[in-house]
Amino acid sequence: AVLLMALCSSFMLQTAYGAGECGKTPINTVALSLSPCIGAANNAKASVPPACCTQVKKVLKMPSCMCAVFLSPIAKQARINPAVAISI
Repeated sequence: AVLLMALCSSFMLQTAYGAGECGKTPINTVALSLSPCIGAANNAKASVPPACCTQVKKVLKMPSCMCAVFLSPIAKQARINPAVAISI
């Protein structure tokens, strides 16, 4: 968990001014696009649906965006476990 936080902090500091961590797309929009992953993000033993894999591949093109999503209020509200979610 500490490594995840350090990694996220590093990427977030590198974010360009004028655009957010997810470019021009709001973090909440990106977080909602990952809704097929909710089961797998909360349970390491859950199977990962293909729709989740598709969305994760898109978001992973911007690691700072993935970190921002993990740390977002919407992820906290959904009780996403970043340590499990990072393993998807």
